[in-house]
Amino acid sequence: MILNGYNTSTSNYNILTWKNMIKSENSQKKKSSVFEFLIVLIFASSIVILILFLGKNLVYGFSAITTPDSSFYLQMSLNPFQRVNAPYTYRVLTPLLVYVLPLSHWTGFTIINSSGIIATGVLMYYYLKKLKFSPLISFLGLILFLFAPATIYLFYNIALVDSLSFLLFLLAFYAILIENDIIYVITLILGILNKETILLTLPVYFFYTLKNQGRTNAIKKTILMLAIASIIFISIRYYYGFTSHYSLTNAIDMIKFHINNQSMLFVSYFLTFSSLWLIALMNLNEVKNDFLKISLITLPFIFLQMLLATDVYRVLAITFPIIIPISLYIYKVKKAKLYLYFLLSILSLFAYLVWLSIGYFVYPLDIMLFMGIPLQILVSTLLLVFIFRSVFSPKSNIS
Repeated sequence: MILNGYNTSTSNYNILTWKNMIKSENSQKKKSSVFEFLIVLIFASSIVILILFLGKNLVYGFSAITTPDSSFYLQMSLNPFQRVNAPYTYRVLTPLLVYVLPLSHWTGFTIINSSGIIATGVLMYYYLKKLKFSPLISFLGLILFLFAPATIYLFYNIALVDSLSFLLFLLAFYAILIENDIIYVITLILGILNKETILLTLPVYFFYTLKNQGRTNAIKKTILMLAIASIIFISIRYYYGFTSHYSLTNAIDMIKFHINNQSMLFVSYFLTFSSLWLIALMNLNEVKNDFLKISLITLPFIFLQMLLATDVYRVLAITFPIIIPISLYIYKVKKAKLYLYFLLSILSLFAYLVWLSIGYFVYPLDIMLFMGIPLQILVSTLLLVFIFRSVFSPKSNIS
């Protein structure tokens, strides 16, 4: 049929073809996304299984109950509603999940915490992509997280709550980044039930909302989030009983403890991110992403937690959604800086081995080596790859 010189049948055919092309393209994208997710999930799962296998065969007492806090969490997994020492008694989520599983408590903690690390690794990949890193760089970030000493330690001392804390802390960051308040408030509630560290994401929520939605929305939304968080935080302490754990006296005692155990502070540098700390610090001028800049607000608060903890490296490990992305900007730096970073990584590895050789062990030597060496070797290898790339393919782009 022709109207005013216009062939409607041809037009309809073109529209139908166009719609089919769009539908086919969307289908291909969906398949590609599912395939990408499966690859990341399988890889993260394989690494976790590898760590568990090697740990069981190389490290004495691997996946055992080794510290007082893990013993408290084990007690809670037998009865989540009993009161144990503060602040452990308030961190009920992980023990509760172990309690409801129809499995032995050791198996329950292994499944929950291994799943938590796998999920955190997968989310880390998508979080980095959302920060505008390429799939390759995002994959490298996933690897750095999985081989971080504090991550490996969670398989050694299996009855802890840190795995889900890592997942929920990162999910809170991701929710803020994509501006999804529903995901954020759910994560905030679950996070408080697992470990109160999640509260440190509130300043990031406020300032990122302030930047994107204005002062009025930022104030209103943050007050609402703070009110919900306060209700959960106070309610759980009302149920189990208030304590003086966060008192000034405890903070002073902890300062004295750290002064008398300076070697533990020093080794905490290695047992978190080692040379990645220095690399991230020197990469700060490369950071252009607004969210990452705002997220730096949480660092002083995280460091202040040292006043409440003996295992400093476990406290500082929660900075991974900040330190790892910033350190990944190595792909942007000049060749001279890459040489400096490589030298720092080698010196850090050497210093760690010297530190162990003179007998400063926080844990037995086998787990200290198993925890501390892999990340440093990975960082050094990664830097070598980037150095070769800058020499032989200076114009190549993997960002």
